[in-house]
Amino acid sequence: MEFKGLVFTEMTASLTTAGNYNDRAKSWLLNSLVIFTLTFFLLLPCHVLAQVTFPAQTVGTSNQENPTIAHTSPAGTNTLLVVTTSGREDNNYLSWVRWNGSEELTLLISHDDGHNLASIWYLINPTSGNHDITSSGGIVEWWSVKTFHGVDQTNPFDSPADTNINQGEGPNPSVGIITTADNMTTEVVTFKEENAQTDPTNGGSVEDSDSWPEIEPHVATSHTDLSGGITVGWQDTDGTKWVIIVADILAAANLPNLDIVKRAYWLDGTVIPTGATIPSGVEFKYLLYINNANVARTDISVRDVLDPAFQYQLGTIQVDNSVVECAAATCTVGEEAAIFTAVDGATVLTDALADDVVSYVAPNIDAGDENAGNLQLDIIADSVWAILFSVKMP
Repeated sequence: MEFKGLVFTEMTASLTTAGNYNDRAKSWLLNSLVIFTLTFFLLLPCHVLAQVTFPAQTVGTSNQENPTIAHTSPAGTNTLLVVTTSGREDNNYLSWVRWNGSEELTLLISHDDGHNLASIWYLINPTSGNHDITSSGGIVEWWSVKTFHGVDQTNPFDSPADTNINQGEGPNPSVGIITTADNMTTEVVTFKEENAQTDPTNGGSVEDSDSWPEIEPHVATSHTDLSGGITVGWQDTDGTKWVIIVADILAAANLPNLDIVKRAYWLDGTVIPTGATIPSGVEFKYLLYINNANVARTDISVRDVLDPAFQYQLGTIQVDNSVVECAAATCTVGEEAAIFTAVDGATVLTDALADDVVSYVAPNIDAGDENAGNLQLDIIADSVWAILFSVKMP
């Protein structure tokens, strides 16, 4: 079997023969095969390395007290909502920022230099969809609302420090930060100048504002796939006063490994016990399942490399992801029976590539697109994913 790049070929089946060996050009006439071990656990690294992604940003202007901005936050795994604000220092400190009416954001960091004010607010696991950001207590010139996925839900940011803030006067404002691959940085920079022209460095993207009298706030994100000490910088053609803040958004920790379990069944759904004898010409079924007692998993691939002793029966692959996770790490006999029943009643998929999430190209049964040209395989949270197919003794 293969799971995200690792291959495990089935244990060599032990053959018992009761036929005649005719010549070297012919195979044994097999009457039976003894199954010594068909039930096993295979614990493999899942290689689902969390990486912070940046699916949505909304930028708005207000120049008024208690502003509101609408934003669509896409549904995803390990979500973080970040609001960055920029404006003038005088009386612009916000007392609170909320999402969807009642979900309170936390102030991560803010700074002013007597002229410019910048701040970063955040909310872990916000309600997805189109909702408003509301605030109270200050005038916001410009702000940005950003959605990130794949973020650590316990500690979403590397601890901000004074080194995450810089201020100055002159061209090319910048601030240094230590980050790692798979993380992402987000920053806000504010300029006290009417027509400052800015572009981010280090691969960021920017939403540029129109100029405001006396102040030109800008908000920017996001740099990713960087590691070590980097400088988040901006190119400014007008030597102006500026404040820049940067925060390192931490990727979610690697998700737990997944267990793959394989069982053999008679066609009526009865488990074939270890040591059972299967006569030649008899068809039976293989069940492989993953008990995903965790968050949704995306882009998973599983491969079963069939031993030549088994003849795959064309057009028998079925897949199911409707059964809830097992109560414990090891599924009970009753839970496995429910898994078999569900997948045995599922629609039969094609053996061809590209039609669906599974395929058969001898000797491989593949699910997912990592090793074969199938569609992407995703597994929903807190569920059991199962694949079932039939083989026959020669």
